[in-house]
Amino acid sequence: MKFDNNLKFNSNFSESENLVKLYIENNPNKIEMLTINKLAANAGTSIASAQRYFRKIGYKGYKDFKYAFLSGLKQKDSSKGSFSSIYVNGYKEVIDNFKNLNKRVLNNLVDSLLDNHPNYSLGIYFSSIPAHLLALELQDLGLRTYYADDYTKGEHLLVNSTKDSTIIVFSITGAITHYEDFWGEAISQCSNSYLITMNKNAQLKRLFKNTIVLPGIQLSQKMPFDAQSIPSIFVELIGQLVYESKLNH
Repeated sequence: MKFDNNLKFNSNFSESENLVKLYIENNPNKIEMLTINKLAANAGTSIASAQRYFRKIGYKGYKDFKYAFLSGLKQKDSSKGSFSSIYVNGYKEVIDNFKNLNKRVLNNLVDSLLDNHPNYSLGIYFSSIPAHLLALELQDLGLRTYYADDYTKGEHLLVNSTKDSTIIVFSITGAITHYEDFWGEAISQCSNSYLITMNKNAQLKRLFKNTIVLPGIQLSQKMPFDAQSIPSIFVELIGQLVYESKLNH
């Protein structure tokens, strides 16, 4: 079946099937790198729901859909300008937009990291990169900080957290799948919880007292993988603010 680059079919989709549809529409350049397991997890639904969606729009399954989708995407992209120029110009705009981040929330985050209670920096898959970077920076600055890169490790660490701890979770999409089951209780009981995401409609934000939405979601959606350079730039910014605050006290 030839794919026409239009996901807005006339079929009636269930709520879980619409999650698959919405994820594909918002992240077309990530599809090439995703298995159906990861696609379903990122969309916040089940593998069975994803398979039903692909069959409902006329494909035998995900593999059939993926081949047609990527063929259509490459034809569409061939008519556009150089990706390298889009990439460079996009990052220039993102860095410029960092000045629009909520300064009150940033200052609160810095104060929380410095308040002598343990810090927890968490991230799954690619989001473990900025989470680990933040933990290393804070440890270098002499702050007690723990890091986890999977649900089980994070759950074991957070057993020791208190309401006065600072919990920071990095997630590009902010999909809630598994996070609530493993970390939800500790996060909801923590007064200093921060979600770092690029999705202003992140499902995860309902678990957190604070959410920081980074700029650059449109640039990130052009990438075939979860780009972590933007969250990593944010981590370097936080590290510098923490360092300056320590000097001033």
